[in-house]
Amino acid sequence: MKKLGLIIATPLLALTLAACGNTNNNNSASSSNNTKIAKKSSSGTSATTTTSNSSTLDPAHLTPAQNAALVLYYTGEHMPGADQNDYSKDMEVSGQGAVVKIYNKDSVPKGEGPLYKDYPDGAELLYYVKLNQKDSEHGIDSTYYTIAGNKTYISDSDAGISPDGVTKAEMVAYAKQHHAVSRIMNVANNTKVQDMRNQSTPTNNSHNLSTQ
Repeated sequence: MKKLGLIIATPLLALTLAACGNTNNNNSASSSNNTKIAKKSSSGTSATTTTSNSSTLDPAHLTPAQNAALVLYYTGEHMPGADQNDYSKDMEVSGQGAVVKIYNKDSVPKGEGPLYKDYPDGAELLYYVKLNQKDSEHGIDSTYYTIAGNKTYISDSDAGISPDGVTKAEMVAYAKQHHAVSRIMNVANNTKVQDMRNQSTPTNNSHNLSTQ
């Protein structure tokens, strides 16, 4: 009887183990499929974000032209009266562009830099940006700024330089929040950068010039 019981029990044990193995394999396959789906979904979302935001205005890879257009917009948005006036409206004019001049901070001609030269520590250059055309009566068409460390110091309302710096990431986030990326890129795509530090020939290739 013991032998008969052992013979019957052995196939049952084998069937039980096989069933458990199939269950584990199914769970493993299900888990694997879920992982693949999640990865595809994550990749798709990332690609959309990159296309709509990062590839157009990425704070880590701004060209001098993009940076200048961004600062011009940000300056206009923080001028006195900006709550009542759209100071950056001229930036969306079709074909709008600008000229950006890069100077040593001690060699800026009158009218293109601050009257009161209170530069932040570490600043070496001054950037002057001016739109090609101005249509709006109250629109901002030019500004100047300097860079020290990882912050940009924009012009203030008293012909000086604001002592409070702002990072590129902060300016880009502000522009995206207020749906202004298209205005900024509209100007940046038609902007010429002139390196005036040694009176070199003006160039359109903004990628070859440092933003610092």
